[in-house]
Amino acid sequence: MWKKLLMYMLAIAGIASIAFTVTQEMNDTISAASVPEYPAVGSTFTMGGYTWTVIKDNGDGTGYIQADKNITVGACTFKSHWIGDETGDLANCINTLTANFAAGNSDRSGEITKFNNGSTLSQITPVSVNDYVALTNNGTNTSYFSDYTWINYEMTPGHFVFYHSSKVSPGWTSFNGIPNLYYDTVYAGGSFIPTYLITLPQTNVLDSVQSDAAFVSMPYNDSNNVKKSVIANIKTDKGEGPYHFYLYDTDAGGSGTYTSPSTYFNLNADVQNGTAKIEMSNKLPAGDYYFKVKVVDESTNTNLYLDANDFTQDKFRTKETGVIHVQITKPTLTITFDNPNQTIKSITDAVTSWDETATANINNSDVKITYTKVSGNAGLIDIDKDTGKVTYKGNGAYGKVTIRATVDDANANEDNYDSAFTEKEIVIYREVDGSVTPHKASSSTTSPAFQTSQANVKQGGEIGEIIGTLGTPDDASTSGKTTYT
Repeated sequence: MWKKLLMYMLAIAGIASIAFTVTQEMNDTISAASVPEYPAVGSTFTMGGYTWTVIKDNGDGTGYIQADKNITVGACTFKSHWIGDETGDLANCINTLTANFAAGNSDRSGEITKFNNGSTLSQITPVSVNDYVALTNNGTNTSYFSDYTWINYEMTPGHFVFYHSSKVSPGWTSFNGIPNLYYDTVYAGGSFIPTYLITLPQTNVLDSVQSDAAFVSMPYNDSNNVKKSVIANIKTDKGEGPYHFYLYDTDAGGSGTYTSPSTYFNLNADVQNGTAKIEMSNKLPAGDYYFKVKVVDESTNTNLYLDANDFTQDKFRTKETGVIHVQITKPTLTITFDNPNQTIKSITDAVTSWDETATANINNSDVKITYTKVSGNAGLIDIDKDTGKVTYKGNGAYGKVTIRATVDDANANEDNYDSAFTEKEIVIYREVDGSVTPHKASSSTTSPAFQTSQANVKQGGEIGEIIGTLGTPDDASTSGKTTYT
């Protein structure tokens, strides 16, 4: 849950007349990557538009941070470098500052954290006199502090103690003899540099959720396109666990409802170690599929997240993968007749049925070959659409027929393959049926038989007459004279 971070750190610099009337209220939009998991001494991080430096690690889970520039607080008007009318403006501003932190919300894992849920991360206080003494070894090492650092101690109403490297003016008085701590007995005012004691974050806040695959493509008939085939492996970076995984379908842009489980993929998760496998629910039809994985670190460690029981209260518990795209492509089919040459049969031969079969490059159960007639004298034959068995139906007729073999999805309601077809031609021809009558000079009445001395045994001589019935010419014409050579 995104929380508003009320940043009310007060710092006033300069000696000219300056008016501050702005309340700084902002939504924290700092990404996980921009804020260190456990800021080391000297490291900086950005929070609410400001840069903070860790100046001290106390070794007990707490540390001190200091802002790098002026931060304004609402309802505070400064008439000059020092407020001379002693109206209490300074006290009001400091009280507002403290109250805003007391009622403030949370940022990442305790870096600027104040929350009323009892979490250990709700510890944050301004630097006190005791803090100053501890941090500086009683003022002998002031490297932690910038001039005009406000110390949370009010001498009299509106008059606060400040750190400064030297006495600023004769009106300033040393505070209890502690080196470099002063307060002004006359004026209420000064330049404020905020320093705060906070609970430092732990190192194992959930940082990211990663997939080893962002795009997976395979043809529909791939051996990996099967139930329980692993599409991607998911792992978490840091976090404590146990982890709650959500796998949900999205559009190409990543929009979806994480509480609605994916229709096409299953999640096989190790909730303790923060890993998971994404598996196919079943073989996927050709198409494009998009999904994301969301993970919530459900650790109940009060030092890790804002709320140990309500997992919606801290946005840093939750991370998502980018969109994962699975593409199932349609294989391109090819097909050829087992005998691709023209089939030529006489009417007599065609009476006996025969097969015109074809073979496709893919021969799975979800692929089917269908046989059809597409042109020519289609009435001459029938062809079985499933087997390619050809039966002559011409009743003495002859001609040509073009047949086709088509390979496509076996289920007409599916579209997982790009179909293909091939064609060939069948010719049914009419035969010659004739007889020979020998020439009258033949010594045989059944077959021509002559002596070489006979007059008709010469070039161009007649030896007999052939009498025949019409046959089928090669061009399969259906009328006119038939000539054979």
